[in-house]
Amino acid sequence: MTDESGSTVALRGGGTLSCLVCGNDTFHERRWQLNTAGATFFDVDFLNQSATCYVCSRCRHIHWFNL
Repeated sequence: MTDESGSTVALRGGGTLSCLVCGNDTFHERRWQLNTAGATFFDVDFLNQSATCYVCSRCRHIHWFNL
């Protein structure tokens, strides 16, 4: 069972984001931290960058962006 509620994502160049897998046009926005082995070893994971991700509301494919 999937929760197909979500919102469209406007792209900088115009148009909207479509899922590369199923063609759906609604997504859930999430932020994920990009962990590195060095930062984890020294217990400073908070210094790592984050990525903006849009999760397709239909098939759950994750589209990653470095914004």
